[in-house]
Amino acid sequence: MDLIRITTQYVDIEDRIVLLGESLGGQREEFLLTQRLLIRMLPVLTVWLVKSEGMTAAQALNSFKQGSALTSLNNSPPVPHDLNAQRSLVQSVDISYGEDQTRLRFRSNAQDGYVLTLSKDQLRQWLGILYSAFVQADWPLASWPDWIKGEASPIQRHVYLH
Repeated sequence: MDLIRITTQYVDIEDRIVLLGESLGGQREEFLLTQRLLIRMLPVLTVWLVKSEGMTAAQALNSFKQGSALTSLNNSPPVPHDLNAQRSLVQSVDISYGEDQTRLRFRSNAQDGYVLTLSKDQLRQWLGILYSAFVQADWPLASWPDWIKGEASPIQRHVYLH
């Protein structure tokens, strides 16, 4: 199932990131993302962004693009919590790339999973949101590239995807 809208939140009591997702039909799901899983995902996502832009050595240009993506975040309402929503611990994420987009399939147990497709700007925005959550959680920041750290500021935790 494809997600069209997400909200990303850090939940202190669980020490996890909760991704609230909404599908085209309005179905809502909640995914728990662990620090360990996210730290493994970060290099895969950030290296692809750098390579896809053809800027492997251009720190300043990546920083500029990151700042631009964060500035263009729309003020959209968060995905509301749904007491009936399925809540699952994400055990793996399949990552695939198109020319201008990234596709993340969040899997838990034997489920097929939910797919989140992000354009390059949306991926940059989500990475900025995740970085803010890492800071809030007081999780290690060593996995984050400087071009994201340099553009860090408190930002909203949700974004419309379509």
